[in-house]
Amino acid sequence: MVSNYGNFYDLERLKSKFKQFVSMCIEVEQLMRQPGFGWDEASRMVTAKPAPWAQFTTEFSFVKKYMGKSLPVYFNELENIFGSETGMVETEPMWKGKK
Repeated sequence: MVSNYGNFYDLERLKSKFKQFVSMCIEVEQLMRQPGFGWDEASRMVTAKPAPWAQFTTEFSFVKKYMGKSLPVYFNELENIFGSETGMVETEPMWKGKK
């Protein structure tokens, strides 16, 4: 790996990225469990009317990170890797098909 990418991806950076990916999957899943939230597959965005966003912004500090922002192209693959909060789910992501 070092020969391909240099020393940029050391063990600590990889651990940090891993934690970020897991956190993102858990946070999106928590949002999707709340009433009023949906998923737009085309734009890879969590969707909701203003009222749910306002209500859960105070409850969950991470909500603003996902308001009106597309998730990375590889997000669906991350969910397949990490699954739900247990990390060992072999079913389709819970937000698939939720509008």
